[in-house]
Amino acid sequence: MKIINNIQNLLKNFFLNSFIVLISLILSFYALEIYLLYKSGYSLFKDLNYQTPLEEWQSYPSSYIRTDTLKYISNQNNFVPLSGLSKQKIIVCNEGGFWSRYTSDRYGFNNPDNVWDKTFTDVVIVGDSFTEGACVNEYDTISSNLRKISDLNIINLGRGGTASLSHLALLSEYAPKNIKSIVWIYYENDVIDLDFELSSLTLKKYLNDEKFTQNLKYKQNFIDNLHLNDHKSLIKKLSKKDRNDEILRIYGTFNTDRYSYLKLYTLRNFIKERFFEKEKNIKKEKKYRLKFNQNFKTFKKIINIVNDNSLKNNIDFYFVYLSSRAKYAAGYDGKNYEDVINFTKDSNIKLIDMHDIFKKHPDPLSMFPFRRQLHYNEKGYKFVAENIYDFILKNKN
Repeated sequence: MKIINNIQNLLKNFFLNSFIVLISLILSFYALEIYLLYKSGYSLFKDLNYQTPLEEWQSYPSSYIRTDTLKYISNQNNFVPLSGLSKQKIIVCNEGGFWSRYTSDRYGFNNPDNVWDKTFTDVVIVGDSFTEGACVNEYDTISSNLRKISDLNIINLGRGGTASLSHLALLSEYAPKNIKSIVWIYYENDVIDLDFELSSLTLKKYLNDEKFTQNLKYKQNFIDNLHLNDHKSLIKKLSKKDRNDEILRIYGTFNTDRYSYLKLYTLRNFIKERFFEKEKNIKKEKKYRLKFNQNFKTFKKIINIVNDNSLKNNIDFYFVYLSSRAKYAAGYDGKNYEDVINFTKDSNIKLIDMHDIFKKHPDPLSMFPFRRQLHYNEKGYKFVAENIYDFILKNKN
């Protein structure tokens, strides 16, 4: 009987101690989750409302290359609109817990409309969604920050969902004649995504014929109608619930689950990045290396065209290299980065290597929403703008 009582006491103590250890572990995990959330600046009470008119949602040029998806485009002689809806409140994306918005200019870009009225343009910026200013409001983009710290007249031709061939086309169609500088903002998928743009017969004409134009500046009404028809067709196809799900799928990479902290989302993400992300990203880069190599020759041709035209017209050409957040989370550079940097140096192009600058920053992940999203937060865009401005000033002296 005494033995049985001893065994029972041992089991009781074992289960009690196990329970205490388990509770302690759970509390420790949630303490870490709260700490990581606090460090990231996360708030559970951000504006997550996306019940807005679909006419205000962004449309991207890549949509109009997919002629098999948007059948009516195939009847327009492969016309590719490169800009968005003009003079419209545009909703872009949600990575920081709010839906970023801007009012588009007369050609559908993220600028104050009066930039087009000036007789001289100091800087034209071209690039993808980072250049456009994805997931921050219009006064926090790279171009807006440059306007804040200078008296330069700046035109932002950034468009989400574009790669280098579209950027060449954007300069051909929209860059004013009297410009001092071109800032080409490169993101690390721009070479890989070229194969998609090269499938467009229209875009390829910009590469093979420097005088080719679609005269897009004079077709804004037509472009607006294309975007509006696109939106209307999407509204008809989707129920209200499906519509919101589709909006979140396309635009809302922010984790909208208000109770994600109960699932230890941030802690799990932190562990995954620290121990598994580097190997994952190295494998991913190897997977896309072949595609990069196939497109790199075309990319170099595009950059050489812009650089040669800049030299011919006495325009300063600056090449800005932006890298993905994964590079800083995982801590590696990659062969694709080296190839692009070496090419720009060999071509004597003025290079602003933001990847190298970010690496030297004490906390590069603080430049991204909640330390885990794709695009920059307000701090990140400001940091890039300040470094671009400092570099331009140094090269003036």
